[in-house]
Amino acid sequence: MLADCDGVVAATVEQARLPPIDALAEQYDVVTGPFAYARLLGDREGIEKVTERWGEIVVDRTSDLQRVAHALREIAQRAEVLVFVNNHYAGH
Repeated sequence: MLADCDGVVAATVEQARLPPIDALAEQYDVVTGPFAYARLLGDREGIEKVTERWGEIVVDRTSDLQRVAHALREIAQRAEVLVFVNNHYAGH
């Protein structure tokens, strides 16, 4: 058991095999500390089936980004939100 958990938060992750962030935010309180943390990882396996290069957008994630952004704006009304975006998210 951790003795001191100040600054530790749960990460929400947007990845192919996980429930989407907006669905998690509707069902659970994703603000678990002084800030909220989201990771947009995408589908590495799917991207690698389409390309071996990482210099351009391979998958148009516009609608996904709009959905996630809406959820993160809602979360941001309660806490600062930090977002990490991996290059596998859209292939660049």
